[in-house]
Amino acid sequence: MQTTTAGMVAAMNAYGLSAEQAGFASDVYANTMLNGVGTMDQFVGAMNPILGIMSEAGVGLDEVGANMAFMTQGGVNASQSATQLRAAVSAILKPNKEMSAALQELGFESGAAFLEARGLQGGLEDLTSVTGGVEGTLSEAMGSVQGLNAALRLGTVDARVFGIDFRQNVLGTTDEMANIQLQSAGAQFDILKSNLQVLAATIGGAVLPVLVDLAQQAVPIVQAFADWAAVNGDIIRDLFLMTGAALAIGIGFKALALMTGPLSAGFGLVSLALRGAAIAFGLLSSPILAGIGLGVALWLAWQNNFLGIRDIVERMVEAVKTAFDDVKTKFEEVIQWITTNVDFSGVLESVTSVF
Repeated sequence: MQTTTAGMVAAMNAYGLSAEQAGFASDVYANTMLNGVGTMDQFVGAMNPILGIMSEAGVGLDEVGANMAFMTQGGVNASQSATQLRAAVSAILKPNKEMSAALQELGFESGAAFLEARGLQGGLEDLTSVTGGVEGTLSEAMGSVQGLNAALRLGTVDARVFGIDFRQNVLGTTDEMANIQLQSAGAQFDILKSNLQVLAATIGGAVLPVLVDLAQQAVPIVQAFADWAAVNGDIIRDLFLMTGAALAIGIGFKALALMTGPLSAGFGLVSLALRGAAIAFGLLSSPILAGIGLGVALWLAWQNNFLGIRDIVERMVEAVKTAFDDVKTKFEEVIQWITTNVDFSGVLESVTSVF
């Protein structure tokens, strides 16, 4: 991202583009990447150093992008393409004897005027024709292998047609590339994740306020039971003592029942009764009783709509129903989005190929 941003700034500075024209620079780079062979960073890194001389020579930014894309299609990487373009422009701007003769034959006194009138691609096509190509004086006129390679590649009808098509379709390429990226699996799952987060927020927004309200209304009931336990601590203590005593005596009668033979049945019944009493006292003093008491209290509160608890619960039920209706709707939307935007054919082919 930093390299791309630097490339946009370099292009804007080299060609004197305003902030409103930044989109054009972005479109040129995007179109170069889409039509050429290389990454955005590779094209930006290769084009930036030559933009100054290209701008001075009157070669437009969109033509630079078209030439770079076309040359990389022929097997030359972005860096080599930029080197060859620079060599070709330098050969025309600073002509040797053979180049000067070719320019004069084409009706131009200077390379700058020639490039301004014909452009780089059109100029190289004219030079290839007037010099007779590699069989004539083109090699001498270009003055270097790099310049000659650029002339041989760009001085063709194919390059001209490619450049016209490139410039006609350059505007809006950034948005097109963004749409292509949105179709990737990673982008699609990011959108799915976002949709699920919205779904979770919808559920939470509908249900949580009702639950909080219910909890606040239940506090007085729970507090009342806790206050009773605090005031009646003696009763709870006596229940614990009675439980222990009944259990101890019951165990004692059980032991007598084992030792007394004929009287064992009677002692056994007494033991069973005392242990039953212990259990009863234990229940009265245990957390189970607290739970039962709380349940009874809640039931009575419901029957009498104490503190509006029944109204609260009914609102909560309605809110939950509404929330789940929203969940159903959102879930259907997510499923619809997945079936519409996610192509599972590639995944299925990959899985089946393994087996």
